[in-house]
Amino acid sequence: TFDDGPAAYTREILKILEDNQIKATFFCIGKQIEKHSDTVKRIYEAGHHIGNHSYSHSVSFDFWSTTKVR
Repeated sequence: TFDDGPAAYTREILKILEDNQIKATFFCIGKQIEKHSDTVKRIYEAGHHIGNHSYSHSVSFDFWSTTKVR
């Protein structure tokens, strides 16, 4: 699986996956989808799975308390 994308390096990952006949799941962030919609289309057309990873979140999200997340 790949999280927090798509990003600038996602196209390289897609090429590696294609070359090795590997399918993956990409958990995409809405803000990143807006920036890289063409890459999301390539992910879909290549037959990979796409999951929702929120619209946006802080890079420090994993360190937030349960109360702050709620």
